[in-house]
Amino acid sequence: MAVHVLTDSTADLPERIATQHGITVVPLNLHFNDEVLKDGEDIWAEEFYHRMVNESITPDSSAPTVEDFVAAYRRIAQPGDTILSVHLSEKLSATLKSARKAAELVAPDISVRVVDSRLVSMGLGWAVLEAARSLNEGVDLETVLQRLDQASERAVIYFSVDNLEHLHRTGRIGTATAAEGVVNVKPIFSIANGELVTVELFRGSQRSLSHHLAELVQQRIGDRRYYLALVHAEQQEEIERIREAFGKDPRIEELILGYVGPIVGAHVGPGTVGVIALPLPECG
Repeated sequence: MAVHVLTDSTADLPERIATQHGITVVPLNLHFNDEVLKDGEDIWAEEFYHRMVNESITPDSSAPTVEDFVAAYRRIAQPGDTILSVHLSEKLSATLKSARKAAELVAPDISVRVVDSRLVSMGLGWAVLEAARSLNEGVDLETVLQRLDQASERAVIYFSVDNLEHLHRTGRIGTATAAEGVVNVKPIFSIANGELVTVELFRGSQRSLSHHLAELVQQRIGDRRYYLALVHAEQQEEIERIREAFGKDPRIEELILGYVGPIVGAHVGPGTVGVIALPLPECG
């Protein structure tokens, strides 16, 4: 009886890494008016941001359907197998609701353990990747589930947006409205208990923001080793500055550079940068 790992496209995992570790990714849906595209199958980050900047259309997103999950579960698993189905925060999407209903429909032939990561983007990505690696190394399922439960507490997530327009539209802006229209002030956000929270309003240049984001992560990490992801929405130059700000930190176990995917990007907009770290789990 095999154990399979499945997540959704908001994990922002590079395709080659998901494939390498046998992780199945179920896409969320992106809406450009009446056009519905599957994230990572019909549209990718570069095209998405090009369209977002050049078309007078405000994109939206929707969760995979129950049928999408049922089809994915049945495609990857045989009767008697177990699927670890790990997804973005239930407070941010209906994705988990669809997964839970689908899990009921494929039982008892296939056992699906649905997990609310309480994370998003590469916070979710790191958690899923860690779970897949642990299972491949022979770690038992219950220990992996415990580590997943702890991942939202271990994860360190900071990101800054270019403007607040898209977060205004989603209604998740909080106290960050105070930064709007103020020169050289950038709101810094995080994810806590599965929700978007404002960390601070940073005043300074773009270069100093890069160093500040790196410092925030390094202070939280302490002396632990960690996985690090630097993600962006058409901000390659800024990501390189953040990478330089980390220097040759010996605590970094692995580094991934990539895009904020279309689904998250529809809510935060072009110009976003994110710094996401996950300390390695304690043994056991």
